[in-house]
Amino acid sequence: MQDVLDTTELALHGSNVECIRVIAEDLWSVAADRSQLEQVVQNLIINADQAMPDGGEIRVDAKNIEVEAQDAGELKPGPYVKISFTDEGPGIPQDQLSKIFDPFFTTKQSGNGLGLAISFSIIAGHGGLLTVNSEGTSGSTFDIWLPAQPAATSTPGALAPARPHAQDPIRVLLMDDEVSIRETAGMMLRAKGHTVDAVCDGAAALHQYRDSMDSGKVYDLVILDLTIRGGMGGRQAMAELIKMAPDARVLVSSGYSDHPVMANPHLYGFCGVIKKPYTAATLNQAIQSALLMAK
Repeated sequence: MQDVLDTTELALHGSNVECIRVIAEDLWSVAADRSQLEQVVQNLIINADQAMPDGGEIRVDAKNIEVEAQDAGELKPGPYVKISFTDEGPGIPQDQLSKIFDPFFTTKQSGNGLGLAISFSIIAGHGGLLTVNSEGTSGSTFDIWLPAQPAATSTPGALAPARPHAQDPIRVLLMDDEVSIRETAGMMLRAKGHTVDAVCDGAAALHQYRDSMDSGKVYDLVILDLTIRGGMGGRQAMAELIKMAPDARVLVSSGYSDHPVMANPHLYGFCGVIKKPYTAATLNQAIQSALLMAK
């Protein structure tokens, strides 16, 4: 967990906002995907940073909490690691608090509001809860609650791996509107021993993924083409997919390397990018990076 919280420095690079971290030395372990938690931390830090354009201070507190039955609320009773992010921004109006985690809801001039929705889904997918508290006039606090493992504290704050090894055959869902790319990429993936299903647009990808969940054979990796002519593209499909499966591992593919999604894939829910045109080697490298991304 310490390594995950270290990503606050990366998220604030070049910012005039200071981050103060207070982390319990005996922080319990949590069973979680490190890359997804890093994404949540960066989303919350960026959100707080944007709330303070004139500078200020973000405080990050991480501690152990034992939630009792009478205080559980939306949580199950038990041990949790609680991570709080408090900013000195103008706060969130009370009439907006209930919408703050809704996809595409945003109070900013720029941005799409997906960062908080993705973060909420990721934490929920780990059996936890993301909450927000704000008086609406000064400052906001976002609290992450993650189920903890007090007995597993030999490495304080450790995260348990929960992904297939990069060299293992996996099930891949490939979405691209170009027949030649579906066929070529499919051959590349099958040559590595992977099982591949290919579809032409985002709607078909969502249907295919839902079927995989119903059958109990969920895809290990999804590759979504960013731009689809006359159909649902990767960005919109990702926004829907995270509602269905917040822990899905998804790569975005495009030839538009300067597109905002390609430049900052994690802000949109993706775990990485594959730039077109790609070779078997670059495709395999992107998949390995996605599966072995720090956990």
